[in-house]
Amino acid sequence: MIFKDKDGMSLPNQLAIIGFDPRSPILRRSMNYEQILFLVLIITALIFFISGIIRYDLVAAITLLLAVAFGLVPIKETFIGFSHSAVITVGTLFIISRAVENTGILGEIAYYLQLRRKNIPKQILVLSSAMISLSAFINNVAAVALMIPIALKISRIRNIPRRALFMPLSFSSLLGGLITLIGTSPNIIVSDFRKNKLGSAFHFLDFAPVGIGVAIVGLAFIAWVGWRLIPLITDKDNKPFLEKFTFEFRVKADSPLLNRKMVHLIKEFQDRAELLVVLRGGEVIRENLKYLTVKIDDILIVETDKWTSGELTSQYKLVREPQYQKMESMDYFLTEIILLPQSFLETKPIKDLNLIETYGIEIIAISRRNATFTKSLREITPQTGDVLLVKSDNKLTQEGLYALNCIAAGESRIRLFSKKATIKVFSIFFLAIAAVISGLVRTDIAFFAASIAMILTRCLSLEGAYQSINLPILVLIATLIPVGQAMETTGTATLIAQGFYYYGHALPITMNLFILIVICMLFANFINTAAVALIFSPIALMIASGWSVSPDPFLMAVAVGSSCAFITPVGHQANTLVLGPGNYQFSDYWRIGLPLTVILAVTATLLIRLFWSF
Repeated sequence: MIFKDKDGMSLPNQLAIIGFDPRSPILRRSMNYEQILFLVLIITALIFFISGIIRYDLVAAITLLLAVAFGLVPIKETFIGFSHSAVITVGTLFIISRAVENTGILGEIAYYLQLRRKNIPKQILVLSSAMISLSAFINNVAAVALMIPIALKISRIRNIPRRALFMPLSFSSLLGGLITLIGTSPNIIVSDFRKNKLGSAFHFLDFAPVGIGVAIVGLAFIAWVGWRLIPLITDKDNKPFLEKFTFEFRVKADSPLLNRKMVHLIKEFQDRAELLVVLRGGEVIRENLKYLTVKIDDILIVETDKWTSGELTSQYKLVREPQYQKMESMDYFLTEIILLPQSFLETKPIKDLNLIETYGIEIIAISRRNATFTKSLREITPQTGDVLLVKSDNKLTQEGLYALNCIAAGESRIRLFSKKATIKVFSIFFLAIAAVISGLVRTDIAFFAASIAMILTRCLSLEGAYQSINLPILVLIATLIPVGQAMETTGTATLIAQGFYYYGHALPITMNLFILIVICMLFANFINTAAVALIFSPIALMIASGWSVSPDPFLMAVAVGSSCAFITPVGHQANTLVLGPGNYQFSDYWRIGLPLTVILAVTATLLIRLFWSF
């Protein structure tokens, strides 16, 4: 079958015009200046994406500016990505997801997600099935945030270790996103790419045959095998989330520790607290702490639980820092909160957040998986997935948690159920979906109209709509769209596709499809999934053209591969979100994720081969 672009020219003919010869060894062809420059730029961007030194949206923006400066992207096309339909669609889906969350519908069905008896595989199956259904239509991170309180409650009531429940929730949200056009950003990006190049986008349910099959296989593996691959730690006394926090204590003038060796403190609390570092007059002391003589105003950085921290303050007359100003009441609440993506708390060190003045709260401890802090809490900038111990005069309200973009450990983020709001939200949402499926309205217009309708009908406030939008994701997509186009115009995509064909033409075409999926999956574990889709979509098109086959199987491979980030906690924000609450180690992800990735790569290849002809 020969596919033509929107202007009627066959893809092989297009490639002939630009000099693409799949039989020519890539190493024998000389790259021109633009191609070398573009490859250097992309490889550098990938290094920064993976390292995390600079946030991904800023990396993408810098990459775009450099591409414009070097003449790889025309100046007039610099900002075309911000009006791209993919950006509009993703942005409006953030708003719709928040409106669905506000209905409180999940609180109504939470009761039915809890089994009457302890059965870990079946409980994972029930929770994960609900997650897959939910994340097929709303944002993955929002779906995980909604389900965490429910999973925590089930963990406590049925005495199921959290480690057995939280990672399956995260992975299931990624599996659910494979099913529909709006399930993940890569699906939307790949669909829009197809529309721009071939004249028509993928339909709403075109992803379902492959997505449902992959989700079923993934769910079966997670429920009956995956959770057994990581060590399960019993949650003693059902204490909320992480037991160990990093506290900061100041030695008072009347402390019994004064002028004594630190060894007395270390010996007495050796099983319950660990002294990490001592701050003294700007000096950071890390070595031989047990022999250190305690002086007034020494700052002790200690890792312990919140109960032991209370003993330390009372027994040794230590002051729990930081104390930017005194709370008005001697009676206060301590709340453990989990930081969700895009919280403003991630933007500054704790000392610059002005939380007491604005919200009446004070961060007194922080816990981050696989991290040991050796500096003052004032200097620490919180990150997604951190568990913060917060002190306040009054119990944090749901509105306060929404403003901070956090969820409270052991407390639900779910709003009170409103039947009227639920009917309005889902009527508008399903009407938009029906319009897209029928082809009456473009996807971006349908969901943009739906989000406006939800605001006008007061399903959510205008402020809530703006707060729900994940701006870094939109900036990432918008800035990489012209960069992705430059990959084609410079001939770099053609060059890569030619190399792919030259070294893979001896293998069956199905094996080439499998290799493309695996490559996308590997990249998705280290850089943002949307970036993977933007980079590999033009390459997939060129590979298919080199074989003179339909590009749809290869584009579908990019969509699936870009969405499957199971090996690391940094590949997708949903994985990062459960890292702290689930008390996971970095290695726990690849224990489950590596075999799951291999199984799903094989499954996706077979299903694409079955449902999408070459």
